[in-house]
Amino acid sequence: MTALRRSSRLAATNTGNTNPKINLKPIQKKINNNLKMLKVIRGVKIKQEKNTQEHQTIKKIDISKNRDVFGIENSKNRDVNGIENSKNRDVNGIENSKNRDVFGIENSKNRDVNGIENSKNRDVNGIENSKNRDEFEQALKHLSKTDSTLEKIISKNPLIPDAIYGNRTSKTAFESLIRAIIGQQISTKAASSIFSKFLNSFGKVIQQKIHKPISGCSELSTEKVNELTPDNFIFPDPKDLLVVEIETLKQCGVSQKKAEYIKGLALYFAESGLDDTALDRLSDSEMGETLIEIKGIGQWSIDMLLMFHFKRMDVFPALDLKIKKSMCIHFNLPFTKKSPKNPELINLAKVWEPYRSVASFYLWRYDSFAL
Repeated sequence: MTALRRSSRLAATNTGNTNPKINLKPIQKKINNNLKMLKVIRGVKIKQEKNTQEHQTIKKIDISKNRDVFGIENSKNRDVNGIENSKNRDVNGIENSKNRDVFGIENSKNRDVNGIENSKNRDVNGIENSKNRDEFEQALKHLSKTDSTLEKIISKNPLIPDAIYGNRTSKTAFESLIRAIIGQQISTKAASSIFSKFLNSFGKVIQQKIHKPISGCSELSTEKVNELTPDNFIFPDPKDLLVVEIETLKQCGVSQKKAEYIKGLALYFAESGLDDTALDRLSDSEMGETLIEIKGIGQWSIDMLLMFHFKRMDVFPALDLKIKKSMCIHFNLPFTKKSPKNPELINLAKVWEPYRSVASFYLWRYDSFAL
């Protein structure tokens, strides 16, 4: 640019000079070349500026497009995610609602079923107890009318079913007969002690949840109950006792013969499939004829089963020693090893029919009643 200015000034000076010897063509040509170069340079700069502007414009457009595209994509994603999340929430909500409904219905059903079952059990037990109470009341009225001595005892000591069956009722006939075998010809206290050992040796303990205080708080824990009672044990099945050795049974306190009887009873029930339902359909005499075939089961054991397990109301255990002694006191008869004979006792007891079982309950307690 500096050279161009100098050339211009020199041209101006020479123009005003009248000296004909000076040739201006080379100078003019140089000036024209410089001007051309200037135009080219300016053109390049303009083009570069245009390219730069176009590039910036394109870049802005691309960025804008990208922003738009990303915005649309993001918007779509947000919409899609929103729709998906909404769907998921709806689906989860519906599923959770269904689950809640299903669980609610199931829980309600379970509660209802359990409630119905418990109600049925209570009703059955209530009906049974009610029947027993009604029968007992009827029996006490009948015995009071037919026996003046019993009338005096009953008026002062009215028995109720719970006092008779409360601690003696077995869950199955098999259990009742085992109890009867153990109790043959020994005292009630001794029989109870041996039976308790038997349960602890062969009974299956039911685990129960009990409250156990721990450092000032209480929590539920599952523990085995040490002492077996009718409420917390499962009596062994006949098949369970078949594998028990005679010597193992004797460790509970039973004799050799009683251990053999228990094994024989278990074998009979296991092979025959005899159960309470089948036995309960039989009359007193039919049940006696069926069970008397089992070794170790005599009439006394059958009478105990009828009276305490099946709660039959007209059973007279003439072979029971306590009953025989009380009958002698009641009817003022001499008691010896040979008298009175069983037929005589059975004949005397006819006055109490059809409630001889209830009369027998009083005879067992005869010593405790003040006449």
